[in-house]
Amino acid sequence: STNCVKTLADNSSHYNCLLNRQGKIDSFFVLTKINSHQFYLWISNEALARTLKRLEDYIIADDVELKVNASKKYYVINRLALKTQPKDAQSFIFLMEPTWLIEKLPSDCENLPSLLASEIKELYLSRGFYSIDTSVDANQLLNETIANEIAWNHDKGCFLGQEVVQKIFTRRGAATYPFALKIKNKDLISNQSEIVLKDKKLIIFGNLTSDDNTRVYT
Repeated sequence: STNCVKTLADNSSHYNCLLNRQGKIDSFFVLTKINSHQFYLWISNEALARTLKRLEDYIIADDVELKVNASKKYYVINRLALKTQPKDAQSFIFLMEPTWLIEKLPSDCENLPSLLASEIKELYLSRGFYSIDTSVDANQLLNETIANEIAWNHDKGCFLGQEVVQKIFTRRGAATYPFALKIKNKDLISNQSEIVLKDKKLIIFGNLTSDDNTRVYT
């Protein structure tokens, strides 16, 4: 995987990826380390089957067991003391805040306000994510996604696709990349999906208006 599990502390989480030989993302997930013998992978339903197959192909130790937790009633408490509803929790863990999904809310958290789906969408846009369903599109080069910043430990080598993404990183860089563009004049850019700025073609995936009446585009 692209991130280093060995340096992860017990009861903590980080973002991680599995790549193919071309350096493209096969699956993107949050990995939680309970201890050196127990780990959780929080992953989208779309990527679950191929990730399990990939892990099963590479695990050769007899004492390693993979299980799928079938429960779907998960919540997340974020650092702003807001909770998500179960239907939104699976997406919320991919918001640049690696965290746990919890099945039962602590009693002192039951009355916390819930994030609305529209608020979660705004968080995605403001952080450079452009896909709300799967967070990072499969079959894209790692270098061309937000995973390049949050799920790749550059000190770690020897993972599938590492040579490709490292060459791109040290030479020409990514051909495309998601970012947030803040415009003070919200009428400067219309609702068109594609614009040109200083000879660079920009594709607009979404936008939101901030409190100071500026507009942020992703």
